Amino acid sequence: MGQAKKIDRKFLVESDYLLKSLDLVSIDLVEQFYIGFGVDEEVRIRSVEDHASEDHKVTHYLSIKKGRGMSRIKTEVQIQESTYKQLYENLTPIVKKRLFYDYCGHHLTIFKYFGKLEGLIIVKVEFDSEEEANKFEIPHWFSTEITDDLSYRNQNLYLKINDINEYSMLVAN
Repeated sequence: MGQAKKIDRKFLVESDYLLKSLDLVSIDLVEQFYIGFGVDEEVRIRSVEDHASEDHKVTHYLSIKKGRGMSRIKTEVQIQESTYKQLYENLTPIVKKRLFYDYCGHHLTIFKYFGKLEGLIIVKVEFDSEEEANKFEIPHWFSTEITDDLSYRNQNLYLKINDINEYSMLVAN
């Protein structure tokens, strides 16, 4: 079981035209469902198709994230496909492409959403410390910072696209 403190900042991206000038490291296609909701905790399952591998290997995970804001604790374990399929109901998953880039010494992940979230593009920048995160110079092609905007947390996007009532409660807190 892997547990790690994650430090990152997230921003909206208005257009992906500048991505062609960045060094692409790899691409994943992600499908995720939320099976537990809370203001400071979320439990999700996800299927990740690795587009960098020749056979587009698919791996399934169960993850628990705790906290909010820039620093959160994430615990993740790999699960079998049969377990993954047992855990979700007939709800709409979040479907997104993750594009991994190296940019000015930082690891960027660009999330391009599909389906009901089509057109939403978010960039996540990972850091080794909160001090490093606070000193980060924001590139001109990043738009609004959404690190602390609860409405852009994946669990809230999931609740919204599935018309689940907890959405308004989780965004309000």
